Amino acid sequence: MSGHESQIRITYDSCTYITTLHKKNGNGKKVYLMKEKDRVELLKKLHEFKVDKIRSESGVAAVRDGWQHSICFGFNCIEGGTSAEMSEKDKNDFLDASRLLEDFAAMKAK
Repeated sequence: MSGHESQIRITYDSCTYITTLHKKNGNGKKVYLMKEKDRVELLKKLHEFKVDKIRSESGVAAVRDGWQHSICFGFNCIEGGTSAEMSEKDKNDFLDASRLLEDFAAMKAK
C-alpha cells in the first residue's frame, strides 16, 4: 500500500485539494477559485458519466489491502473500492468521475 490519501472539496466558488504529498512538502492544502466555466465543464462531464445512476453497496468489513474512494454530493455519497460492490459499468463510470475530479484539482489547485 502506498498510504496515499487525498481529499478534494469542490464548492460553488472554490476547489480545495489536500494530499499526503502536500502535507509531506509542508503545505497541507492547495486552493483554486472556481469560475463559471469550471462548474459548467465539471457538471457536464459528471452528467456524461451518469454519476446519479451509479449504484454501490459498501461492505461492512474493514479492508486494509485495497483502495477506497468516495464521491459525495451534499449528504449523498457513492462509495467505491475493494469492499464496494458495483456493476462493471458503474465501477468504470465511478473511476472515470473520480479521475476527472482528481485531475481537475491537481491541475487547478496550486
